[in-house]
Amino acid sequence: MAKYRIDYNTWFSELTLHNGGELKQTIDILTKNGYTYEKEGALWYKGTALGEEKDEVLVRANGFSTYFAADIAYHYDKFVTRGFDKAINVWGADHHGHVARMQGALDAIGVGGDKLDVILMQLVRLTRDGE
Repeated sequence: MAKYRIDYNTWFSELTLHNGGELKQTIDILTKNGYTYEKEGALWYKGTALGEEKDEVLVRANGFSTYFAADIAYHYDKFVTRGFDKAINVWGADHHGHVARMQGALDAIGVGGDKLDVILMQLVRLTRDGE
């Protein structure tokens, strides 16, 4: 990221969301707002209710949460707990399909998906001779 002059002022561990209860709190908000359901032992997010092509698993049947659930909780922490007004995420181009899902999930928890901007980057590996 330094190559793109992107510096982090805070490094955030996903474990913080699990240990601090924010992951559960975020899932509870989704449930309270009517955006979850259980199927085949898993807890699902109703993305289709917000125009997405499919629903997504939040908590697997084995009880482990998905990266998507943690990502929603991270953004909840950023906007609600830490009070940011806007977030600009830098993601690899392979995450293009995740942008609308995340913005929809932020709408579902009452934060507002319009507060999230995403820059998709195609990372290119250069050789020693610059090719």
